[in-house]
Amino acid sequence: MKKIATTVLAGTLALSMLSGCSKEQTTQEKNETPINEETSQAQPITEEMSSMAAPIDALIRTMSAEEDSEYDPSDNLFFWNALAFMAANIEISAPRAEQVDETHVMITEEATQEMASALFADYSDLLQLPEEADGVTYSEENEAYLFEITPEKTVKTNLVEYVEEDGVYTVTAELLPVSDTDTETEPISTWEVTMTENTYADGITDPIYLYSVSDIKLLSSNVETGADTITLQSITEDGMLKGKTEDGTEITLRIANDDTLSLLKENYKEGDTLTVLYQIDPISGEKTITNVDVQK
Repeated sequence: MKKIATTVLAGTLALSMLSGCSKEQTTQEKNETPINEETSQAQPITEEMSSMAAPIDALIRTMSAEEDSEYDPSDNLFFWNALAFMAANIEISAPRAEQVDETHVMITEEATQEMASALFADYSDLLQLPEEADGVTYSEENEAYLFEITPEKTVKTNLVEYVEEDGVYTVTAELLPVSDTDTETEPISTWEVTMTENTYADGITDPIYLYSVSDIKLLSSNVETGADTITLQSITEDGMLKGKTEDGTEITLRIANDDTLSLLKENYKEGDTLTVLYQIDPISGEKTITNVDVQK
């Protein structure tokens, strides 16, 4: 339903630079601030907290799917994209959902509100559903939302550990590729999630989510990269570059942004030889160009 954005590595680099710049200041603050050792030590994920893998997974997918995406509960599109990702995994949405066919699940307004309360700590009501929201429509007849579902999972989210201090829970989460073997794999990305107790759950009978996410940030990313020398065939209006590699294999790559698209269309033509560097989407396998070297 979505694609992993190419700015993840750039975001990781920016985070590491900021971390380095503030290291001295942070060290000084730690020396001056008393710490409750009992609550500040990392703890294993509890059974009650494990249900939060669902909303955290949805937020990671949402933020990984758009360039420069940040956690923004006030943005209608971000709000509903996160809900759509959460509902798309039938294993997650099943307790409150009715599967209507192989590709759709129906979730009542009340159950959708419960999901939103886990995704957004400041939740008060469902935001207006924007036309451009992907994978969700509203059924007035059923007073429910119809979400697209994902039959096959290629990635999953694992909650590693948490630290609690003054009612705030800081959770480390990893996005992992789904594997048919028991072999341990490197995480695609690692995230820091801030949560508080879900006050909205007090009014729900048998609530599923006892916590709410108040912030989420990317800590690190391991995105696979590649390179090919190709002969340019075409550049489409929707930002796809098509060509052939040196051995004659046809290849299609996504152009990362409008500026790069304009640059390529203005300066290069069919038949030009390009060396393209790209990142590979760990979910879809789509290749997105990060750099181009033209050899006319």
